[in-house]
Amino acid sequence: MKFTIYLLENTLYYKDNVFRESENQREKKETTRTSKLKRFSKKGRKIKKEKSKEIREGKTYESGVLTATSSTNTDNHTIECIPPPEPEAEARPIPLKATTCVYFDLETTGFGICTDKIQIAAAYGQNTFCRYIVPKQAITSSAAKVTGFSKSGQILYRNGEIMQTDDLQDSLKDFINWLPDNCILLAHNEKLFDSRVIVYSMENNSLFDSFEQKCKGFVDSLSLLKTVLPERKQTGKRFNQESLVFDILGVEYDAHNAVGDVESLQQLVEHLSLPTEKVAPHSFSVEYVSQSVRQLNSLNKRLASFTLPASVLSKGMVRKMAKSGLEQRHLILANEREGSDGVANLLSELFWGKPRVTKDRKIIASVTSFIESRH
Repeated sequence: MKFTIYLLENTLYYKDNVFRESENQREKKETTRTSKLKRFSKKGRKIKKEKSKEIREGKTYESGVLTATSSTNTDNHTIECIPPPEPEAEARPIPLKATTCVYFDLETTGFGICTDKIQIAAAYGQNTFCRYIVPKQAITSSAAKVTGFSKSGQILYRNGEIMQTDDLQDSLKDFINWLPDNCILLAHNEKLFDSRVIVYSMENNSLFDSFEQKCKGFVDSLSLLKTVLPERKQTGKRFNQESLVFDILGVEYDAHNAVGDVESLQQLVEHLSLPTEKVAPHSFSVEYVSQSVRQLNSLNKRLASFTLPASVLSKGMVRKMAKSGLEQRHLILANEREGSDGVANLLSELFWGKPRVTKDRKIIASVTSFIESRH
C-alpha cells in the first residue's frame, strides 16, 4: 500500500515538473524574435483582412449607417457591397455505368455560347437524329465559310441547296424525346463549346429539366484522345477530328456537316474500344455545364463594364479582375472609400490563399491614377 502511494506521489510530482518545464519553454519561446515576428505578422494579416472587408462592405458598423442589405437610410443613401469572388465551377467525373453513349454535334452561326443553332445531329447504335433550323442571328462570314450555310429571309441554304428546316424549340423537344434514357453526350471539344451551347439553349427554351432527366452528362473526346494517344503530340500530329479520323481509320468525310461529324466520331471511338476507366476522367455533369454557362455570361457582363485603356491595364489583367467578380464601378467605389489604399486592399485581398487580383504596386498605382483622373 505504501509502495503504491509512493509511486502515485512520484508520478504526480513528475507530471507537475514536466508541465512547468513545458510552460517555461513556451513562455521563453514566445519572447524570442521569431515568435514576435510571427505574432506581428498574424496581427497584420488580421488587420488587413478586416480593412479589406470594410472596403468591400462599407462602414456598416457606424451609427446612422445602414447595413448592406438595407435599401435606404435617412439620407436616401444606399451602401453597396463589393461582392467576394465566386469559386469557379469544378468539373467532376460522373458515373458512366449503364449509360448509353450518344455522339453529338452542332453547327451554329458563330462560336459563342449564345450563338444560334443551325443544325443538331446525334447518333448511337444504328439510330441517327438530324434537324436544321433557320437562325435568327446572321451567319458570320467565318462560320459560313466553314459550314457552307447561308440564309435568305426564312430560307436556309447549304452550299446553295435549300434545306428543310424546323422550329428551334420543336427541334430541341424532338431531340430530348429521341435521346435514350440515362445517356451521355460525347462530342469533340465539347467542354468548351457544344455542351455549353446545348445547355444554354435548353435553359432559354424552358427545357432544361426535361433534358437533364435524359442526359446525365458529357464526355469531351478531344481531351480523352489527347490522353490516350500521347504519341500524336510527340510527333506533332493534330488532334482535330478530321485528322484523327483520317490517320486512324483512313477515311475522309464531310467535316462540316454535323451528321458526318457524329457518324465518323462514333466509328473512331468504337474502333479504339476504350475502357470506361479511361473515358470517365473526361466526363462532367449537366449541372457543371449550367453553372459554367451562368458564370461565363456574368463574366462577359463584367468585362463589358471596363473602359480602362490598354495603356493602363492589359486585357489579361482586365479579364482577371472580371473573373474575380469585379466591375469597374467596384474599383471606383474602393477608391472613394479609402483612396489608393482602398484599391490596393481590394485587389490584393487574399481568397483561398491567393490575392484576389494582384499585389503589383505598379498595376495598382496605374489603376488608381486612371480612376482619380476620371472621377
